[in-house]
Amino acid sequence: MERDDSAAPAWYAGAVFVAISPYMLALKLHKGKYPNTKRGSFWIPIVDWRSAPTHLRNWTRTLAPVHNLTLISIPNRHPVFVGVDWTVRTVLPWPLPFVLLRDVEQTLLAALKPLTSRISDGMICVGQTFFTFGPREIGSVLATYPEMVLGADLPRHCIKWTKNIRLLMRGNTRENLREKADRQKEH
Repeated sequence: MERDDSAAPAWYAGAVFVAISPYMLALKLHKGKYPNTKRGSFWIPIVDWRSAPTHLRNWTRTLAPVHNLTLISIPNRHPVFVGVDWTVRTVLPWPLPFVLLRDVEQTLLAALKPLTSRISDGMICVGQTFFTFGPREIGSVLATYPEMVLGADLPRHCIKWTKNIRLLMRGNTRENLREKADRQKEH
């Protein structure tokens, strides 16, 4: 099946296609011990790990307080809705247009990846009636609040891990404390 990209936005022309794999990874921020993997639950799609910290930081601030982070793998035959921004859902008719993960538009997935070239346009059409404003530098992300909504219950075996988010957000605290102590010894 070949796609017609003649109507694709200008920023998409230089984007690398997302590799088709048998699954896609997604993250969930949640308060309880176990994540909701039922139909209609919201997840953060991971297309490129370089953009994941931006997406996580934005959603963590928005959904605060959250205590846990869960990673799942979604099979490419699972029905989902991928939105480039949470505001897209407010303008789309309900129910959401669920499609199989393998049939999600490549332009939507490319918008979740860091840019490979600079964009100088004032208003940039990302897709799904969502616009952002330029200029944007190489490495920045067009879609800063992406979401994936499950169209059916996800089996428990798709959960990879669940971690306490404080362990990830703490960073290299021990290393910083050692450096600080070393600097104080020198003075």
